[in-house]
Amino acid sequence: MNRRFEEVDKRFEALISEMNRRFEEVDKRFEEMDKRFEAILEQIREIRVELAGLGGRLGRGFEDLVRQTLKAVVGAEVKEVKRLIMWDEKGEVYGHPENVEFDAYASNNEKFLIEVKSSANKGDVLIFNKKAEWAEKTLGKTRKILIAAYVEDAAYRECIQLGITVISRNIVPQEKEEDTLRL
Repeated sequence: MNRRFEEVDKRFEALISEMNRRFEEVDKRFEEMDKRFEAILEQIREIRVELAGLGGRLGRGFEDLVRQTLKAVVGAEVKEVKRLIMWDEKGEVYGHPENVEFDAYASNNEKFLIEVKSSANKGDVLIFNKKAEWAEKTLGKTRKILIAAYVEDAAYRECIQLGITVISRNIVPQEKEEDTLRL
């Protein structure tokens, strides 16, 4: 009987020894993963610093671009171009209280609200116009300008109706009706 207990004890000791060895391996793996994770976090911090610097340079470049565009296309000289954020406490624009943001705001004798898009569709135009009309309650009369690389034809026509100045390289023709699936 004692011999059996001794054999069972040996097996348990062997199992415990094996489990301890495996736990040590897992601990080593976790330590290695922690080191890799810390290295990745450090890289993310470095990227954030670089992006912040780049964002500042791009912001100044954007400001200059808008300033030059206003002068060339609209004939208006402005000293300062800033991003504009206004608080809509009553939720008139989005249906609930929210910040209303404009890509650029500039003023001299005139006030300019500027929306910048890579491409603009009719929905973009309607939202920009709604935001601008709301902002005019505080700012007074503004000149609305849409700057976009591409503007859909329907969006361009909507801009004309709403009195929004469009600065764009391309007005994209509307799709043919036969290419459209309506449900």
